[in-house]
Amino acid sequence: MFKNYLISAIRNVKRNPFISIISILGLSIGMAYSFLAFLYIHYEINFDTFHQKADVICRVAKQVLNANYETIYRTHCGADIGRICKKKFPEIVNYVRFTHQEGILYTHNRKYFEPHLVFFTDPSVFDVFSFPLRQGNPETALSQPGTAVITPDFAKQNFPNENPIGRKIYFQNSSMKREVELVITGILYQIPPNSHLQFGLLASFSTLLSVYSSGYLDNDFDAYTYTYFEISSPAAFNILQKKLDSHYFPEFQNDRMIKKVMIEKLKDIYFSSLAPPGKGEKTGNSRHIMFFILSFIFILFISCLNVINLFTARTSSRGREATIRKITGATREEIIYQFIIEALVLSFISLIGALILTEISLRFFNWMIQREIIIDYFRNPEYIGFALFITLLTGILSGLYPALFFSATQPTALWKGRRNLFAKKTRKIIVIIQFIISISLFICSAVADQESLFLLTKDPGFKRDNILIVNMNTPHTKGNYSLFKNNLLAEKTIVSVGGSSSIPWNTSQVQKIDIGSSDFEGLTSAYVIYIDKDFLKTYSINILEGEDFSDKNANKIIGTFIINETAKKNFGWDRAPGKRLYIAQMSFDSGIRFGTVKGLINDFNFMHPINKIQPLILVYFRQKERQEWDFVSIRFKENMREESIALVKEIWEKTFPLAPFSASSLNTIMEEKHSSLFDVINTALKLSTAFAVFIACLGLLGLTFYESEQRTREIGIRKALGAASFEITLSLMKNIVILLSIANIIAWPLSIAIINGLFSFFHYPFPFKFRPIIFFLSSAGSFILALITVSGLTFRSSKANPTDSLRYE
Repeated sequence: MFKNYLISAIRNVKRNPFISIISILGLSIGMAYSFLAFLYIHYEINFDTFHQKADVICRVAKQVLNANYETIYRTHCGADIGRICKKKFPEIVNYVRFTHQEGILYTHNRKYFEPHLVFFTDPSVFDVFSFPLRQGNPETALSQPGTAVITPDFAKQNFPNENPIGRKIYFQNSSMKREVELVITGILYQIPPNSHLQFGLLASFSTLLSVYSSGYLDNDFDAYTYTYFEISSPAAFNILQKKLDSHYFPEFQNDRMIKKVMIEKLKDIYFSSLAPPGKGEKTGNSRHIMFFILSFIFILFISCLNVINLFTARTSSRGREATIRKITGATREEIIYQFIIEALVLSFISLIGALILTEISLRFFNWMIQREIIIDYFRNPEYIGFALFITLLTGILSGLYPALFFSATQPTALWKGRRNLFAKKTRKIIVIIQFIISISLFICSAVADQESLFLLTKDPGFKRDNILIVNMNTPHTKGNYSLFKNNLLAEKTIVSVGGSSSIPWNTSQVQKIDIGSSDFEGLTSAYVIYIDKDFLKTYSINILEGEDFSDKNANKIIGTFIINETAKKNFGWDRAPGKRLYIAQMSFDSGIRFGTVKGLINDFNFMHPINKIQPLILVYFRQKERQEWDFVSIRFKENMREESIALVKEIWEKTFPLAPFSASSLNTIMEEKHSSLFDVINTALKLSTAFAVFIACLGLLGLTFYESEQRTREIGIRKALGAASFEITLSLMKNIVILLSIANIIAWPLSIAIINGLFSFFHYPFPFKFRPIIFFLSSAGSFILALITVSGLTFRSSKANPTDSLRYE
């Protein structure tokens, strides 16, 4: 019986090649988009699952108070938290520490390597995590100070034609007492791209003992060290958390900002970490997952609607077929099976096209979403499972309605065509739904682009153009900042130079603040940027109260601050200048810096605008006290060009002959930060819009083809009575215009609702503005595309010879 159904289905596919091709092409495109969406979702939700002990690894976090006395989380808990907890809690089997360091790597003859983030870690990293060594012994690779292992990418870039094992390299940054010699003792296998930990080099943690004070390693629980626990079993997670909740840590008694210690599962870090990401850490957004799920459901839905539309368009011929089957004794179930099997045949043929389209478009897709997704069917059998599931689901959904429709209708009604009116209404509704989805996606995509552009180009509260950022986080610049700055200012094209510990949209340092006294009973926190006196001038940031930093009255100015409007409001001050502040420094001596607020500046976006503006304190350092900065901001008088960067590089090389030059325009840095936040959503919207519009046009093309055939006699009579081809074409297109008008009327308010939901997660209030141009362009585009799609068929029908047309009668 099944063989008979299959043969009949294949014959129907071959009997109607044009409609079959349209159905297969529509399904192939819809399934291809579904596969791409699934690849992205699979990639994201499987972060860190490659570790064999992923179920028993967790990371330490801490609860602290922010500037609003609200509980927030931090994952840097100091270097000694692992030893302390392992000693107190038997659920902890092992622990691993990571501390990131940004600096320079070079050989003995000062050959600088490509920049990589360097992590210092414990030898237990090979016992806890699945970072196997391709070369080297995991038992000894990081057991001694001054040892390191590297990734294949690091080896390929820096030792392309030699074995790096045993080679010595040197590392140093501005906070180290001296350079560190590292001997390469191993090469790792390639780290999977879906690992939240990404690095180029792992050095032994014991190496830090020679370059940092013991206070940093043992007592500073705010130091940037991340600790991971291996626990005895997955069930021990809740037990350990309860013990941590009730345990008192006397080690934290001098840090009243810390409320308690938390742990988070390794598999939860990428999507739902309690704290902001650290350096070299990848994070994901679950909203992106939901958006891809919704988008591929919509695309697959309209692909199935295409097949349904084309099935029901052939009511007359398929109705007679179903009638004959019923008269000859076929049951309703057998007719249902016949139509579903025919839809499954189309679906399985479409699967081949979908897989080909997926392979062709994957590289472009990766480029658009900035991922490294690969298709490996042997290592990921779930890919095959998903492909079969989507194929079966698509076939069943596509064939179910036609099967129920034709099997439920009485044979006499099918033979006489009495249910054609209902079928026509169904087809019109399907076309309307397809174009509602397509137009809505087009509007959402356009508005998302506009909003993304708005956030990127909106006034951030400072002047961003013509600023070059030079990275000075290198030990070879110590003590020569003043000389570098003076050499730059000697050039007529440079108007201002400012040093700082961070730059706009790249600020993450939060420090503990006490307002007005030094008893530290009223601790709060604020973002802190250390600057020199020309920083505000370089960025053209306005002083609202008080005055800017200067070098006059030097002894009084040391330890003075400027705060933003949000800090003033949070501190509850009527006027900022003259107020006292105490800042607990994050330096290794844990000293306290106190001073007087000198001025108030306007709020500006020192973080990306999707974040609320937070309290900010600018701490002044004279050039005498701080001769090195992490960043130097250089403002040019005119538009910055390649010659401008070349000029700065020339001055740099004369001032710091041993230090590598690294610079980028502020606009470029901000655009890269912005792209990392918006690229995935914008890409999904654009792709789903393109797929949806194309599939909808295919459906309209197929429907027009059959309607033209059904109206062959009418067209012949009109031609015989003298109707012009243009009049007949307009008559055929009238219904299409009506359907598209209805679709646009529904799509406009629906798009507004979707847009408001899409941007509801932004921290700033999203002011939806009705931009008529976007809505009118979407409507005009839908009409133009639809008319272009069907114009060829309708014009061909209108030009047909009446004699040929009337032969159908």
